[in-house]
Amino acid sequence: MVEESQAIPLAPAQIHPRSDEEFAMTKPYNTHHQRSSKCFVYTLAAVVFLSMVLLIFASVVLRVDTPNVEIRSAWMENLRYGTSPSLSLNLTLISEVAVDNKNFGRFKLEKSSKASLLHGNETVGDTEINVLGVRARETKRVNVTVQVRANGLWDSMNFSREIDSGLVKLSSYAKLRGEVLVMKKLKRRKTAIMNCTMTLNLTSQAIHNLLCK
Repeated sequence: MVEESQAIPLAPAQIHPRSDEEFAMTKPYNTHHQRSSKCFVYTLAAVVFLSMVLLIFASVVLRVDTPNVEIRSAWMENLRYGTSPSLSLNLTLISEVAVDNKNFGRFKLEKSSKASLLHGNETVGDTEINVLGVRARETKRVNVTVQVRANGLWDSMNFSREIDSGLVKLSSYAKLRGEVLVMKKLKRRKTAIMNCTMTLNLTSQAIHNLLCK
C-alpha cells in the first residue's frame, strides 16, 4: 500500500492592512492633535493681542504729561516812560495765556496762580492767572492783565540804555500747580511752568520776540 502523504499544515498568512486602512486607523488621532494645536495657536494669538491692547491703553490713555502753559500773544496800553528826572516805565500789559492739557483727564488747579513780570531779577508787575481747571484734551485761553510800574525802583545802566533805545526786555514767570484726574480714580500731581521772554518796542508800542520755553 502506498502510504498516504501526510499533509503539513501551513502557517496562517499574516494580513497586512492596506495603506488606506492605516490612514483610516490614524485619522482620529491626527484630527484631535490638529485641533489641539489650532486651539493653542488661537489662544496664544488672543493673549498677545490683548497684551498689545493693554499696553497701548496704558501708554496712551493712562500716561499723564505735564500740561503746557504759555503766552500766545500780548499787547500794551497806556504807555508812559522817561529817563528824566528818573527812570520810569508805566504801562498795562495784556496777555493771552493758554493752558494746554493733552491728557485724557481733567487738570484741576489747586488755586489761582501768581504770574510775575520781571526786568532782569527785579519784579515790575504781578497778577493772578485765574484758571480753576482744564478739561481733558482741551486748551483753555484766558486774558491776563499786568500793571507795569518801574519808577525809580533801581539804578540800572542796562535799563537806562534800553529806555533810550526804545527796546525793553522783560520776562514772565508763573507756576500752575494741580492734579490730573484720569478715569476718576488715577490722580497725578503736576506743576505747569510758564517761562516767557519778550521785547517791548516803546516807539511802536508793540511786542516783539515773544518766546516761551
